[in-house]
Amino acid sequence: MKRTLKIATAVCALIAVTGMFDSVSSHSRANAEEKYQRLPDLIIKHLVPSSPQENVMWVYVYNQGAAYAGKSTLAVLWSNGRASTTFYVPIDGLPAHTGEKIGVTSTTVKMFAHNSKSRYIVDYYNVVAESDETNNEVDVSY
Repeated sequence: MKRTLKIATAVCALIAVTGMFDSVSSHSRANAEEKYQRLPDLIIKHLVPSSPQENVMWVYVYNQGAAYAGKSTLAVLWSNGRASTTFYVPIDGLPAHTGEKIGVTSTTVKMFAHNSKSRYIVDYYNVVAESDETNNEVDVSY
């Protein structure tokens, strides 16, 4: 009888401890998810080309995350198959759910030349910890 009681007590203790660990584990997951949701998330929301004569691509960088995004860099990798160049444009910090319109232009290349390609990358140097690091690029071909 005492042996059965000891086994039953041990089983109850094991269930209680396991339940405690499950709640701690769930609590840790909830904290991680909450922290993830409080990060910024920089994206390129719109690209609007000017006329070819003006040679300006208007880039709307937007922070769709739930926290402030510090200063970063917009990079534009341009190529026409024969030549290539990269432009770097500093971006001021952006509060959550705000954006900035940035004009990218060049005096050396035609941004919209036939057979040219551009890749626009926000947070090029990956200095802003974001909730989604996979949505920072947009490719455009002409």
